[in-house]
Amino acid sequence: RQNANDTYHKYECLYTDILYQAHLGAWHLAYRALTSRPWAFFSDNLDQYLNHNEKSGVDNDDVYKSEDIMSFNNLVTHDGVGCKQAPELMMQAHVVVFLLRLLKKLQYVGDTQNNNLELDDELTLVGRVLHHFMRAAFYNTHEITEIEKTGDRWENN
Repeated sequence: RQNANDTYHKYECLYTDILYQAHLGAWHLAYRALTSRPWAFFSDNLDQYLNHNEKSGVDNDDVYKSEDIMSFNNLVTHDGVGCKQAPELMMQAHVVVFLLRLLKKLQYVGDTQNNNLELDDELTLVGRVLHHFMRAAFYNTHEITEIEKTGDRWENN
């Protein structure tokens, strides 16, 4: 509980409804991964987060650890446009900008006194890391649904 209060909670608390109503799916996990640590943590190690190693664990003894942000960072993201269509790429860009605006408003990063809508260099870097996390979450998670049968027939449930 204390860890949540010290990290991501202040960037989600009053905005949970908005984040869920935005139908972000797995991309909400990317937002959580980013806000689980201060921006200085990522900016101090920017090369590692912008130049990730998707083959981590293939040729060495690295093991995926769910509590290790570098393990998450190194997940497969299928970088590059590939077969992505313009509407999907546009949606990703819109979500990144939406989340960047929220992060700025909540004082995670950037000059909160500046209401300029242009992205400065720092916000662009945050956006690049966030977009990478969005792709890692998208390609490496799946929804789990549980159906509970309460009646004798499926039609009665």
